[in-house]
Amino acid sequence: MTVFFITRFSIPDLLKKHFQISKQLDIEDYKEFLFSKERLEKKMIYFEYLCFSSITSQTNKNWKWFIFVSYELPEEYLIFLEKLIKPYQDKIFIHFVSDMIDFRKTLSNILNNEKKPYISSRIDDDDGISDSFVEKILHYLPMDKHIINFVHGRVSFYNEFTKDIDFGNLITYFNNSVGLSIVNHNIFDLGNHVKIHEKNNIIYNNEKNMFFLTHDEKCCDRKRSLRKN
Repeated sequence: MTVFFITRFSIPDLLKKHFQISKQLDIEDYKEFLFSKERLEKKMIYFEYLCFSSITSQTNKNWKWFIFVSYELPEEYLIFLEKLIKPYQDKIFIHFVSDMIDFRKTLSNILNNEKKPYISSRIDDDDGISDSFVEKILHYLPMDKHIINFVHGRVSFYNEFTKDIDFGNLITYFNNSVGLSIVNHNIFDLGNHVKIHEKNNIIYNNEKNMFFLTHDEKCCDRKRSLRKN
């Protein structure tokens, strides 16, 4: 019984389908932005101090984490990632992919070889979850193919003055992507998380402060609509 966290770390969207920024720019300009030092420096801050720390501090240790990285990621950031995860080599695994199509294929192959029961959960590289996430999501393990969405969280953002992650308003966000999960199935097979409810029944969990959603137009690839509590 394991929770598999799945994170896409700056993978090119060459088909221009997944992110707003990839639709606005031509391929070369888009890649230049995606792998720019300014963007990746900020991404690394969110990843290390929000995403990474929130997963590695889980109270329940029944989790593994698959991080999918572009072959084109600049070497200095790959070295940083590998150094960061070194103490967790039995739990965190880096997989290299060329684009979103390759990501989906590789992820499917990985999950097809995993033993059930399990829960697959998506988390972006700049978002975070409550340290009790695994403990609470595992309660749904007997519910095969059910989708679970925690809807109450907080906004997170980088504070330029303190050089740290701050937390802002409480938000209620149905069908958000942070920790969106499904039992015994690949969460990324369900498509766009914003439209997931149109073809699926969702279990909406009302626990408070279960996710931290980064709202930073300078590094987020998709603009987000947030509703305050």
